[in-house]
Amino acid sequence: MTIGYLKGTIISITKNLSNRFILLIEVNDIGYEVQVTPRLAKELTVSEEKITIFTHLQIQEDRQIFYGFASATESRFISSIN
Repeated sequence: MTIGYLKGTIISITKNLSNRFILLIEVNDIGYEVQVTPRLAKELTVSEEKITIFTHLQIQEDRQIFYGFASATESRFISSIN
């Protein structure tokens, strides 16, 4: 089982110390951190409007990372090469 997408409002978009863009999206009162590309981060803005981010979840021994994409096609592509 996997989470195919998240639909909610953007709380923040930040750039972390590793120069990765992290989107904080609130879905049903839960905040999800999703790593997105710089291109996608530039397209998004913090607002009350709901957005849909297609996701790929990568599970490692020490962490779980959600990767976010603008389309289901991009998400499926990444899933197919992992």
